[in-house]
Amino acid sequence: MTKIILGSIVLAVVLAWWIFSVKRRRRSRHNEVERISKTLGSYMEEYGPETSLLEATGLPFFLETHNCVGKNLFHFKDDGGFESYFFDYACVAAKGAQEEQRECTVALFDLKKDALPAFCLSSDGTGSAPQTAGFELVNLKPVEGMPPGAKIYCGDGPRMMALFTPARTALFATEPAWNAQGSGKYLLLYKEGLVHASAYHAFMASARALAAGLSA
Repeated sequence: MTKIILGSIVLAVVLAWWIFSVKRRRRSRHNEVERISKTLGSYMEEYGPETSLLEATGLPFFLETHNCVGKNLFHFKDDGGFESYFFDYACVAAKGAQEEQRECTVALFDLKKDALPAFCLSSDGTGSAPQTAGFELVNLKPVEGMPPGAKIYCGDGPRMMALFTPARTALFATEPAWNAQGSGKYLLLYKEGLVHASAYHAFMASARALAAGLSA
């Protein structure tokens, strides 16, 4: 009985410390990103876009995950002709037969026009195949300039081939860590992990350049 009580106490202490650590890390991240807002001249919202908006994009990144939380949002209603959302996103995602916790900084663009086929690009090929109907692995041999190991899943091969011209694939070749998903007027860009404060401006600039290049 004593061992059970001691074990319960230890477990409670470990759990309390874990919760405290998570809260402290999130608070530190919030303060870090909030300082960026002053250099951007933009207000940072505590929480990300509404779930209804994310689901309406039709992107597997938002549809095939659960326990999702968006935080630290920068929302630009007029961003070079687009509407853009930059935020941290935490969720549980499938990886093969397993599930994993994912946390990354994402850039979501409303391109204001039907510019993209439904596609998913895994820059290093390790991303799971979309479970949403209509996506198939595309043969990338005819596509010049893609990063080695990259995989694209798409339901409209001809339109995808028209999208990824050598000039556009060169955008990914210069920065092979980008992952991308598109559907109609929506484009999602992200790299694994949270973007450090010192790299946030560069992250935004690079994402905007990719969005402009893919929608031109």
